[in-house]
Parts: sequence; C-alpha cells; structure tokens
Amino acid sequence: QSVVEDLWDRGRGAMWRLMEQHFQTPVLQAATVNDHRAIFQALAAHDPREARNAMRAHLKRVDSEFARGWELVKDREGGGGDARPGRKPARRSSAKAAR
Repeated sequence: QSVVEDLWDRGRGAMWRLMEQHFQTPVLQAATVNDHRAIFQALAAHDPREARNAMRAHLKRVDSEFARGWELVKDREGGGGDARPGRKPARRSSAKAAR
C-alpha cells in the first residue's frame, strides 16, 4: 500500500465507512453511470450547453445524495451538529439576522 493510500485510510473513520456503504448501492451506482454517460455523450457531440447541464445535474444529485447520506450517518452515530465534512456552516442572511 502506498503512503498516500495509507494516509487516506487513516483519515477515514467509521463515519466514512458508513458513507461509502450508503453510496455503494446498485441504484446509486446506476445513477452515477447514467450521469457520466450523459456528460460523455454531450462532450462527444461537442455540445457545451448540454455537457454543462448534464454536469450540473450530476453535481446536484451527488450533493443531494451526500446530504442524505450524511443525515443517515448522523442518525446512526447519535446525531450532533449539522455541518457536513468539508462544508462551511450556512450563513444567515442579514434579514434573518436582524430579527
């Protein structure tokens, strides 16, 4: 195992293993393949607008799935906090802050 792989594995704990389990389902794998196929086909057709739309749709779906997976992990581990790894806490708008 390489040094990078070793460091990567050390950095992931039980939370990441649960997230991997969430994403390693036939349904999500098929959705990912379909997303990537749509992106590839748009690129192969030299259609930048469709490629952009396909990529945005893919990222939106992955972000939504990650959020859902994170909620499942929090529930399994007893909750606590709403920040996802790598995410900055949501900022409150000035209108809400003024209330």
